[in-house]
Amino acid sequence: MLLQYCVNEEKLELILKFIVISSMILAITVLFNDFDSIINGERLGMGLEEFNSNDIGLKLSLSSIIVLYLLLKFKNKIYLFPYVLLLSVTLLTGSKKSLLVLILGNLIFFLLGSGKYKIRNLILLFIMLSSIFYLIFNNETLYDILGSRLEDMLSAFSGGKIESTHTDMVRINMTETGFQFFSEKPVFGYGLDSFKILYGNATGMFTYSHNNYIELAVNLGLVGFILYYCMYFFILIKGFKLYKNNPKDKLILLSLVIVSILMVIEVGLVSYIDKFYLILILLSYFSITFKKNNEESNHV
Repeated sequence: MLLQYCVNEEKLELILKFIVISSMILAITVLFNDFDSIINGERLGMGLEEFNSNDIGLKLSLSSIIVLYLLLKFKNKIYLFPYVLLLSVTLLTGSKKSLLVLILGNLIFFLLGSGKYKIRNLILLFIMLSSIFYLIFNNETLYDILGSRLEDMLSAFSGGKIESTHTDMVRINMTETGFQFFSEKPVFGYGLDSFKILYGNATGMFTYSHNNYIELAVNLGLVGFILYYCMYFFILIKGFKLYKNNPKDKLILLSLVIVSILMVIEVGLVSYIDKFYLILILLSYFSITFKKNNEESNHV
């Protein structure tokens, strides 16, 4: 259905706008239904059974990058409201991966997508990020939600004595066990959704691996792994060539940013079963395909 609808760039951008609207509805819904978590200094979404803080944060942060694309392309201040809303709610989820998405996405867009206003926008970005980090570490609520978690992470990276949490240890064990499973059936794997069964039989914990690379390698082997990531590499390789020829094209840049960020965060995220991420990958693929076909027709 998506393939039939995305016949041109205008239709694709309409879908992007619908994604933004849906994300705004999600952000407002979570705020209204779980505001008590913020008051108690807990991560937004923790008090809701049907939501997950990390999942909310990642989807809202990626949607905020789409808003940034719309803001820079159309230069319409109406996009400032959804941008601020999605950014703010993302921070309240306390997701470290989501903060990384915000930093990488904004940095790349302001650095490469600002045209003649690059220096001005980089200064604005520096002020914005500095303000965010100041609030995270100096506002009591934001510190409890995110700042303390960032401190533990930074302390661990710098050789501090912060002990690994139970969650960290479990995920490390999942990765190590996943490599062992993969080494036993590396070509075709064990079949879809097999990791949680294998891991459950081995440890008593029936859950997915929290790592898209491990999940695909174990379930589908090298064959499935390569087939799945072929689209990522097509988008990146063709996208970089197109962007090199037309560095002012912000839709190409958006596609590159989304796919590059996904490849980074998928170390701690299983995305291949989530429709939201699959739609973003497909839209990125369509974007590059449109631009590639247009470039080829112009050379004929």
